[in-house]
Amino acid sequence: MTVARTDYNESPSTAHNPLSGGPNLARLPMVPVVFDRIAAQLALDLRQLDEAVNVSIADISYEAAEKVLARSEPKFLAGVFNVGEWNERVVVLLDEPFILTMLERMFGGTGARMAPDAERPLSNLEIRVANSLFQTLAGIMQTGFSVLRPSSFQFEGTERRLERIEIGRRSNPCLCAKIKIAAGSIAVFATIVVPLGALSVLRYDLAQSPKDPRAKTDQGWSHQFGEELVKTEVSLRAVISDTSLTLGEISRLKVNQTLYLETTIDAGVVLESNGKPLYECQLGQSNGVYTARINQFIGSKPNEMLRPIAD
Repeated sequence: MTVARTDYNESPSTAHNPLSGGPNLARLPMVPVVFDRIAAQLALDLRQLDEAVNVSIADISYEAAEKVLARSEPKFLAGVFNVGEWNERVVVLLDEPFILTMLERMFGGTGARMAPDAERPLSNLEIRVANSLFQTLAGIMQTGFSVLRPSSFQFEGTERRLERIEIGRRSNPCLCAKIKIAAGSIAVFATIVVPLGALSVLRYDLAQSPKDPRAKTDQGWSHQFGEELVKTEVSLRAVISDTSLTLGEISRLKVNQTLYLETTIDAGVVLESNGKPLYECQLGQSNGVYTARINQFIGSKPNEMLRPIAD
């Protein structure tokens, strides 16, 4: 599949709009990158409750908001987030089993999926747990979308009535990411709904390639990191020979006893660091001290490995 690329040297009025002509997520390659970041951070946070939690992206779709909201009925809780930089609101839909499962996990339960009582609304404690989850998701989404541009997610509150969820025209398409949270045999879902207006703001950021060569790196930081790295001190060890002894032989060693190494005075030595051999050397003497003259490299040359960083 060919991914269309946008010429970022063109002005927004003349550049190709990656959202025109209908939904085509292949033309927005940064979409999965953003939601993968969100899923990874959510997994880290939830594993503080349960190390067995696994978080993954179940589906990413582009469809009318009314269809997404209709699928959430009858038992759901929506968290509404205001993103000032986009002048739009993002909605996160949690099925009630998600909230009940997280609550039971917090109190040390198995998290067995429970069917919500159709006659009973969520209790105050369950609402508080959901609000805490939404607050956590606000920071996670802010981190996920920061790969595109700074975006502040402010949690405004929860809503259970579809007609009161503000997400623009219901017939407008929106970007939906369904996130699966699994622990053992239990699986629950959360759905992030991003409206069309937000996609219009982010369309050129979402259309760039994750490995776009035009993406700028912090050259100052890279130079400083390289400068500090090449100044790092490491220990070198010249190994003349190795020999093997049994534990019984070692236990019988005495002071002034001579050990015979399986090598000669003319044999080479190996210069190593942190247990990794670097150079083959020739043992010698100069001004009353032993020397090791480098004959050849073993494996990759250290200066070749460091040159890209030092440069």
